[in-house]
Amino acid sequence: FGGSVTGSHIVFVHGLGGDPKATWGQFPDLIAADAALGKVETFSFGYPTSLFRLPFSSKSPKVQTLAGALRTFIDARSPDGDDLILVCHSLGGIIARRYLVDEVKRQAKLRVRGLLLYAVPMSGAGLAEVASHISWRHNQLRQLCRDSDLLRDLEADWETLGLSTRLRVRHVVAAQDDVVAESSARSSWGAANVDVIADRGHIDVVKPLGADDLPYLVFRNFRRSF
Repeated sequence: FGGSVTGSHIVFVHGLGGDPKATWGQFPDLIAADAALGKVETFSFGYPTSLFRLPFSSKSPKVQTLAGALRTFIDARSPDGDDLILVCHSLGGIIARRYLVDEVKRQAKLRVRGLLLYAVPMSGAGLAEVASHISWRHNQLRQLCRDSDLLRDLEADWETLGLSTRLRVRHVVAAQDDVVAESSARSSWGAANVDVIADRGHIDVVKPLGADDLPYLVFRNFRRSF
């Protein structure tokens, strides 16, 4: 799903080891069939990523580089669009947040209205810390480790620049997630902008089974709230 976009549109950003199409399952088809959403077009940002890296294999670009690639992708696909929602899974949410911080820092027009974060490790993931010692010089795994410099700086910039007041953000916690802890996916305890899906894990939280399935309903309600 892709192509140029001129109206209201959704950008999907997959996570570590994900795929721009396979990660999202029925999501694009459900959106296309949902008359209540009006005219909404979808496209998906993809980037080189893998769960593990062997010596001499292709390198994994850092989050900072991928944030710049996301900006290029959005600007090329939608040069005039100003009704944009980013729907992100796992590492994709970190890339999207870095993109938004960079846009504000360079005083660009912020065209993103909403950020929907499925199982995004706001403060890192313990499993990434373990895997980073196994995988060969894996930039993305290192940056997903708890308390990494990237995550600390990103959170500081997010607060300093007041991004929470510039766009609508919602977090989705997968209660069966064994990759990203609930505390990390929530960002902060007691926040009102959090949904919890009880029967989903890290991967299937972004694979809705139908239009009445919670992962899709969360998105649908978020989109209709604008």
